[in-house]
Amino acid sequence: MIRNLFLIVFIFFNGIVLGQSVSLKKPNYLLVANNKIVTQEEINKYYKSGLIKSMNKGVSDEFRNKLVGVVGKDIVGKEFIICFELYPENEKNIRVSATNIIKSRPNKNEGFIVKEGIEAPDFVVQMLNEKKYQLSKLKGKVVLINFWATWCAPCLREFYDIQPQILDDLKDKDFIYIPISIGEKKNTVLKKMRQLKEDRIDFNAGIDFQKKIWDKYAEKTIPKSIVIDQKGYIRLLISGGAEENIKIIKKKIDSLLQR
Repeated sequence: MIRNLFLIVFIFFNGIVLGQSVSLKKPNYLLVANNKIVTQEEINKYYKSGLIKSMNKGVSDEFRNKLVGVVGKDIVGKEFIICFELYPENEKNIRVSATNIIKSRPNKNEGFIVKEGIEAPDFVVQMLNEKKYQLSKLKGKVVLINFWATWCAPCLREFYDIQPQILDDLKDKDFIYIPISIGEKKNTVLKKMRQLKEDRIDFNAGIDFQKKIWDKYAEKTIPKSIVIDQKGYIRLLISGGAEENIKIIKKKIDSLLQR
């Protein structure tokens, strides 16, 4: 578990997005080790020394408020604070080197119930603006489904690439974006979307409070993205928040739109 979480953090901090004509400033992660604010370089050092015992993404409002006195009122949201617990030096637990872990990339299809090439399971989702989408009635358009949640930092960071690279670029195309929040009430999602709008992240979102749609498509972690062609068939499955994922998704959508 620690190995996979460290890889996620490494990718977030070391990923590079090339060829963007427009970009939005993403929230940075704030790293805390044993209640002390640290740098990514320090985390890398702790990891190589086998000192990282556990890692927790996201904190309580109370903990974030305590950090305000140290960082200032411009501190990032609680979703972007990552806390590490370290082993004492005399209990050091030697682990696999970071170099070997970085070479072991996660499976982009991990955690999906569906497979590429099959007809996408039908569903009806209600959006924040009360509009409803039924997937089977969207044939003739390319559809991007994105499962996310307001507490999921990788999901939120992904929006800062999806907006300029996909939504803005394809606004006049036969394309529909359906971001579906899973396990959350409408008011929770609405509040987060209002916050995102201040950063020029502006799109409608769907609600899947009981996870009925999610259970048809996937399990385990989010974010997860699914590209569906004009005939209703799944053409791409992407799991995780790696920087490169958005470019892969955009390339697939562009190829389908050229048919």
